[in-house]
Amino acid sequence: MCCGKYCRTTTDDYDVHVEGPEYETTAMIGGNCALGSIKDIAYANFLCDDYGIDTISGGSIIAFAIECFEKGIIDEKDTGGVTLKFGDPKGVFAMVKKIALRQDIGDLLAEGTKKAAETLGKGTERFAMQMKGLEQSGYESRCAPAMLLSYMTSDIGAHHRPSWAVTHDLATGRDSVEGKAAKVIELQHTRPLFDTLGVCRLPWIEMQVPVSDYAEAYRKATGIDYSEEELLGISEKIWNLTRMFWVREFPDFGRPYDFPPARIYEEKLKGGSTDGGVLGREKVEALLDDYYKLRGWTKDGIPTPEKLKSLGLDWVIKDLK
Repeated sequence: MCCGKYCRTTTDDYDVHVEGPEYETTAMIGGNCALGSIKDIAYANFLCDDYGIDTISGGSIIAFAIECFEKGIIDEKDTGGVTLKFGDPKGVFAMVKKIALRQDIGDLLAEGTKKAAETLGKGTERFAMQMKGLEQSGYESRCAPAMLLSYMTSDIGAHHRPSWAVTHDLATGRDSVEGKAAKVIELQHTRPLFDTLGVCRLPWIEMQVPVSDYAEAYRKATGIDYSEEELLGISEKIWNLTRMFWVREFPDFGRPYDFPPARIYEEKLKGGSTDGGVLGREKVEALLDDYYKLRGWTKDGIPTPEKLKSLGLDWVIKDLK
């Protein structure tokens, strides 16, 4: 099963080979920065790879910088003479290098969108598209409540890896929040299980290989007999354990850490089939309420002693404040 590609991108300005561009790169550097040429996206991909920059976070922080520039929050003095505007590939190329070399505003942008917004202020927190300090990956979530909840509650920040629920939103309704929390929890137990086993999740997604087959393969490879239900139970244990890591490391950890930036629930989408769509804060709160209740956590999103005991995690109860 092919899961990557290798290509050449060439213009009068560059001629390089690159692995990709994959979907997330096309979304975050292409659509997010409004680049109209796949060749320019591929070259930006090449630069990010060459400098060691993730293309999701890289595309997000550069788009953030462009918006700051267009709104007059930063200017050429901050960027070292670089003009930033959506749709201009040269500005994107320049910012990749400045972030990697920590030059001019790139020194701040290298810290990530959360730190940049906290430092710049002036309302930039509204459009700093991150949660828990990680930039959101390439799925619009203002009309996708399950996908939004996936971002909000992911243990590593706004990433699609633990729960890719956007197709569930398409199947069950973009406006409804009913049942979305249960689906997200199901995915958060299933998808990270493959990381625990050290195997690829794509056969499960793309080829419908059932989880029971993974359990059987594990038994045959190790001689250890775990049922599908027991393996998923280990996933739940890990999910609560990573949540407790946040509790231990951040004294103020709770519901606000799961909350999205204001753009998500206040600014309506423009154009296309979802024109005018936005969930609103009330539905965002309802998503979290349902999720915490199903998880057996407090209304602030903290695992309870009872829940931790039921999972055999008695040894981390001491970290509850």
